[in-house]
Order: sequence, then C-alpha cells, then structure tokens
Amino acid sequence: MENNIFEIFNIKSNNIEPAKGRILISEPFLDESIFKRSVVLLVDYSQKGAYGLVLNKFYVSPEIIDAVKKDFLGANIDISSGGPVGLDEISFIYQSKEKLVNKSVEVLPGLYYGGDYEHLRELVITEILKPHKVRIFSGYSGWVANQLDTELKADYWLVKNITVKEVMNIDKNIWKNQLIQLEEKYKRWTLIPEDPLLN
Repeated sequence: MENNIFEIFNIKSNNIEPAKGRILISEPFLDESIFKRSVVLLVDYSQKGAYGLVLNKFYVSPEIIDAVKKDFLGANIDISSGGPVGLDEISFIYQSKEKLVNKSVEVLPGLYYGGDYEHLRELVITEILKPHKVRIFSGYSGWVANQLDTELKADYWLVKNITVKEVMNIDKNIWKNQLIQLEEKYKRWTLIPEDPLLN
C-alpha cells in the first residue's frame, strides 16, 4: 500500500512525442489557472513552437458569447476557452468527412482546424455544417520554440492520442476519462483531490 501511495506522487511524463492531433494531459498538481487538470488538443506542432486548444475549460466572457451567437443567428454552437493567449481571438474546429471551410487544416482524419470564419458562419447558417459538428474557442494556448519540449521534460504533461469523437464530445470529465485509458500509474492520478490539503 505504501508503494502505491508513493507512486501516485511520482509524477513522470509518458515520453510520447507531441504531434499535431495529439493531446496534452496536465499533471495533477499543475496549478496554473486554465491549465489546471486540462486537456489540450495540439493543432500545430513544429520546431517553431506549438499551438493548442484547451478542451475542458468553459468560462468565456459574456461579450464573446453574445457576439458568437449573433454571428451564427443563435445556433447552438459550443463555445469554450481555448487558452490564456489572445482571449479576444476566435478560433474553431469542425468535424467533417471532407474539408469544407476555406483555408482550414486537417488535424486528424475528419477533424479540421481554423480557416475563414465568415465561410464557417455561412456554412452553419445554411445548415451545410451542423452546429454540433463545430466547436468555437475564445483564446488559445501557445508555446514558443522548445518551450513545450522543456515542459514535457519537466513532467508537466502527458501526451496521448485521441479520437475525433472524443474531441467533439463536450466532456467536463475528459481529464479523468483520458487518464483512465492509460496504464495504472496514470490512472492513480485521478485519485488525487484537486486540493490535497482538503483530503
């Protein structure tokens, strides 16, 4: 039992290489506001740096929500907080068998990121693209060259593959649900309370 308790607090990354279309899962003690128990979809990763969208943080300013709803004539599109950078910037992902939005980039087979916002708006309003196939984000998560690699070496994140269905599902428990798919030592992270002092 003592060994199991020790293992819970032995925070180590899983040494999987980051890549576009993979997710970052924060270690349980990372306590940096939006990144606390977060899951981040990498939509770009290269030697120049990395760019991602947090999938499980949902506070967005009322002004942004109102503006997006107005843009899409009230269509029921999920709006999430993508990260701490550029909070007034809007980005999006969408699920489709083929590229529909001008200038969008395929992140996973059947999942696209970014492109022409006005074109997205037109596709949703005309119901060519259904609202539940779209996720909109206020802000994003960014890393300059080598920054993410340094954080991985410091064991701040796990790297994992994810399915398009899991990305598009609005899952407040995605941090836990992704961890329990991994080996036992990472499943144990879910047993750690958010505030260990309250345990």
